Amino acid sequence: GINAEYMGRLALSDKSSETYTPPFRAFGGAGNRLGGTAAPVAAGFAGASAQEYRCDESRDSTTTQLVLSGGQRVRFKVNLDATVLQIYRHVKFASKVSGDFDLISGFPPKPLTNPSATVAEAGLKGARNLQQTR
Repeated sequence: GINAEYMGRLALSDKSSETYTPPFRAFGGAGNRLGGTAAPVAAGFAGASAQEYRCDESRDSTTTQLVLSGGQRVRFKVNLDATVLQIYRHVKFASKVSGDFDLISGFPPKPLTNPSATVAEAGLKGARNLQQTR
């Protein structure tokens, strides 16, 4: 039989005639966009004009690869003392993008934010750089 120790009281009430309304809970969390948040363009890059970069073969240089926003890959030689701003302007020239964009490099990929850093200082020697439009 049934053990009397495990028996409990159970009370039921008939609510079948009532309409169920679930309790309202508004979403209270925060959302994240895949790929992170869009930070403002670094002050040194905003409004930079497009300009083709020409490597001085008499000074130390490296070859870098650019992946433009349309997927096109462009390789070009750049001096190690060239600035990130010069690369930014060359990317703008090569891609024909009129607005601002981010240059992404490294692993894990991070936006280049210091326009006055040289190729050597920014660790871009032989790097693959990605143009990411906003």
